[in-house]
Amino acid sequence: MRTIQTRIQELGIESVFTLPDVLDSQPPALTKVFRSLDLQPHQRTNMRCAVLGLQLAMPEIRPELQVDSLIPELSKVEWPGRLQNIVLEPLVSRRKPILLDGAHNPQSAEVLRQYVDDKLRPSNNSVTWVISASRGKDLGGLFGKLIRPGDNVATTSFGPVDGMPWVTATDAMELATSVRSIPGIGQVKEFEGNLHAAINWGSDVARNGPLVVAGSLYLVSDVFRLLRETGERDNEREEEVAKSTASNEGD
Repeated sequence: MRTIQTRIQELGIESVFTLPDVLDSQPPALTKVFRSLDLQPHQRTNMRCAVLGLQLAMPEIRPELQVDSLIPELSKVEWPGRLQNIVLEPLVSRRKPILLDGAHNPQSAEVLRQYVDDKLRPSNNSVTWVISASRGKDLGGLFGKLIRPGDNVATTSFGPVDGMPWVTATDAMELATSVRSIPGIGQVKEFEGNLHAAINWGSDVARNGPLVVAGSLYLVSDVFRLLRETGERDNEREEEVAKSTASNEGD
């Protein structure tokens, strides 16, 4: 913080600092949003910075709008692939939501670890993971924070990244070898290039217990793609059945 303040003084620009965890320092409407939502510290920080930015900018660009009137809309904000609870039907038969998070560095892994420990582990000591990572990542530094003795892990690899051919996934077997070095680890199984199979295995092993998909934003993107493609195929089948039924009724 001192470095930032020094640089601001050197540039001679105006600055405003915010303390998102100090309720008295923020608008009452934002305090109400914070109390109604189960937010992590970084999410509160991001919201507070966004509101502060609006407070500074709106008088110049939309003076007729009151920022306080916009703040309640923050309760509708979603963070796809960031501590996201999502149902994977019809991709798998599991109806209970899983946790989807693109944690891909030690800092984001620490946020995910805290969330999993607070929200998922108290009711069940073991967690089932479906993981992937970009090649070159510090696997121990990333997954060593997340995976505990007794956890079960499916390793897989994400697909090609559009427009970024230099980004590739760590081999599922290499990732599995790293995970197996964790003392007391549970089941570990590799699914090279087959995310769907990895999720199915994880769902079967977890049963109704916690299931987390994590390790890469590219992996998160592949999950969304699979859900979208599965939904489209289901819609096509429903349309075919409807057409067939209508045809039979006309005979």
